[in-house]
Amino acid sequence: MSNTKQATFLFIVLILAVSHQRAESDDLWTGWLGPDRNGWVSEFQPPTEWPESLTKAWTVEVGTGYGSPLVVKGCVYQHTRQADDEVVWCIDRLKGSKKATTRCRITAKTQRS
Repeated sequence: MSNTKQATFLFIVLILAVSHQRAESDDLWTGWLGPDRNGWVSEFQPPTEWPESLTKAWTVEVGTGYGSPLVVKGCVYQHTRQADDEVVWCIDRLKGSKKATTRCRITAKTQRS
């Protein structure tokens, strides 16, 4: 299978995996800006008192690209480009640990005009 076909297949599998469900709560951010595409989290209750500083729970180096993370049932799905590879991974939302990674070599180069 060519790299382009592999990347297309990988993209379709990712979209099917997260889009077959209708978002039933704000925890299911299956696309850009959430279930209603407005960035609104209706179940969020801001704290009555904010802390002086926040504690970072975890970080992941993602690479380049324009995608946004998708959150579904405790998992964060991220698509990015790292060097000549397209990478999709599933990250545990609470722990930040990678549960699955798929990498596909892409030889196509983009050009700026």
